[in-house]
Amino acid sequence: MENILNLINSLNSPNDIESLKAFKKISRTASKNPLIVEKYRLHLTEKLYHENQEICTYACWSAGIIGRKKPEWYTNSISRLFNLTNHSNDQIREYALFALGWIGRAKPELIEEHLDKLIDKHDDQCPKVRVSMIWASENIGNTKPDLFRNYIHIYEELLNDKDKKVRSEAPEFFRVIGKSRPELVKNSIPKLKTKLNDEYHVTRVHSNGAIKTIEKNLKGD
Repeated sequence: MENILNLINSLNSPNDIESLKAFKKISRTASKNPLIVEKYRLHLTEKLYHENQEICTYACWSAGIIGRKKPEWYTNSISRLFNLTNHSNDQIREYALFALGWIGRAKPELIEEHLDKLIDKHDDQCPKVRVSMIWASENIGNTKPDLFRNYIHIYEELLNDKDKKVRSEAPEFFRVIGKSRPELVKNSIPKLKTKLNDEYHVTRVHSNGAIKTIEKNLKGD
């Protein structure tokens, strides 16, 4: 692989195309071995403020794949990521949620104080953003499911989303929570059962899986 220092120099290039290419190479390396770029990590996080929206989007993605192993690197970037969930660019919102989900899975205390801002994206106008919000919730819920105790009704609403991909992902939230805290979602079983007749086959499959997981763990089998 190219020398990291050379890549960092390219990352800071005024040429956005060159900078983005370098960013992709650095992020792929850091996702597997973050220690290689540890002393340059500020060069990565500062791209969350980049005026080029493609670079900003990629910075969010990078924060997710690196943050799942090194969440502490993004301690000072959490507020920025939450702000980006309100960006006018759909993809930036989508990947900011992606990042918060992975960072929150690794270290939920970094995001839990402002979790409601993440959950507020359940009614975002862009379906991909709503899906990303569910994925982020699943990631965080894997580590600390009790954070969602007061928000279960929102995920029940997403079971009826007009977009089929959102509708098919929503049951996965219940499956994830049902693995460790089935009592939190046991009252959602009747709503999940209504999705067994959904027109989209993936929704039917995921709903069935969620029901089985919840019921199995309620019994303690």
